[in-house]
Amino acid sequence: MCLKKILVPMLEAGAGHKMPALAVKESINRLFPGQFQVDVIDFPREVGALKSDRSIKQFWDIGLANPFLAKTGYRFADSLWPFSIFWNQNVYPEFKQKALTYVREYNPDLIFSTNFITSTMSAAVRKKLALPIEVISYVTDPFDAFGWWVDPDLDFILVASEVGKKQLLSRGIPDSKIRVLPFPIHQKFFTVHEDPDQLRQKLGLR
Repeated sequence: MCLKKILVPMLEAGAGHKMPALAVKESINRLFPGQFQVDVIDFPREVGALKSDRSIKQFWDIGLANPFLAKTGYRFADSLWPFSIFWNQNVYPEFKQKALTYVREYNPDLIFSTNFITSTMSAAVRKKLALPIEVISYVTDPFDAFGWWVDPDLDFILVASEVGKKQLLSRGIPDSKIRVLPFPIHQKFFTVHEDPDQLRQKLGLR
């Protein structure tokens, strides 16, 4: 049997984008066993765009090492929308070209992305290849929706809060494209391996 293929592109810059992607994969495989092929990929690295991969992740590392710079940069970058759409589609030409080749060969039935750069790139690639598939983005900001997630070419944008939904609406994303859904959490975090009383005693809790 030929399985439907779901491509889940993300950026492995910390666990913030990777873990929700893995949680979605785990849930699909658990709820629909044997029905889908779900592939979670570190998009630029997987397609061989190593220069773009280094550039993107170096920027991330600088932010993690400098909290004040990260906070200030976050606010500034948020104000750049909708220029951010052009940036994500065109600043990494190596990434875009290799993503086109990769997606053409992979031929997904659905793209579900958990990073704003990979979401916009996926939408651009889908459009360029004229693929009859949907591209869905999950906003991994747990409370709001950073401006760079906002891309009208996405079929659906999923957020974890009503605040995030309002921010998307304020930037022109129609209500029909927005869904408020719980934050994806891997099933392993719900599995208790020790007795609760023993855990409390071990941790010094009452």
